[in-house]
Amino acid sequence: MSLGPDERRALEEAAARAWPPHETLARDGWVLRFSGGGSQRANSVLTLAWNGSDVEAAIDAAERDYRARGQKPIFQIVDISLPADLDARLAARGYDSIDRTLLMVKPVALAIAPPALAVSRHREAPKAWLDIYLATLTPDRRAAAPAIVAALPDPKCFFVAGRNGARAGVGLGMAEPPWCGVECMATAEAARRGGAARAVLADLERWAHEQGATRLWLQVLERNAPARALYEGLGFEAVGSYWYRHAPPA
Repeated sequence: MSLGPDERRALEEAAARAWPPHETLARDGWVLRFSGGGSQRANSVLTLAWNGSDVEAAIDAAERDYRARGQKPIFQIVDISLPADLDARLAARGYDSIDRTLLMVKPVALAIAPPALAVSRHREAPKAWLDIYLATLTPDRRAAAPAIVAALPDPKCFFVAGRNGARAGVGLGMAEPPWCGVECMATAEAARRGGAARAVLADLERWAHEQGATRLWLQVLERNAPARALYEGLGFEAVGSYWYRHAPPA
């Protein structure tokens, strides 16, 4: 599936809205996002637009804003970031490149087989969902995630897959037709390779269709070969990528 430049930018903007920060600050087309640490997406500069005249000065100002809040300056670099040489400018300043991630999409199927495991849907995140999802995160992300999850916009749906009363896997659907985002996919350690992720994705796709979405998107770390294989096997295709640039110590 190929996306035109405008459609691709709109999808990146939808992905940003699907994980809202606590605070934003607009500067020269960029959006600085602050959430007190943890999530990189909610604590980095979104660089999809640029209308400034001095890139180096804008980087300096962003660094001051993050450090004034006790946070490390982080830029999210998308393969359509602006200005086009921003990644090279940050590399020249000593910024490390972290967590290259693929953006993958697929059409929503009109006829979707029922999931192999029982899947429950929830308007808000139940304890079982939080327990499984938070267990997969680093300590700093684990501390920040509940507040972000609680502030997610509607329409959304939390999915919990299980067997014989045992919770096995979770996911989150964020509908913004024609797109629906697939977020927070996680499987309990004892339930790995038991079909939980497939069950969640199957019911999430059914829900997306019910919301009027015609396409799914998700983001997966490039190095996560098992997850990529699962998604590719279900029909997802990579249409772009992003990564983070972390500032060196001040």
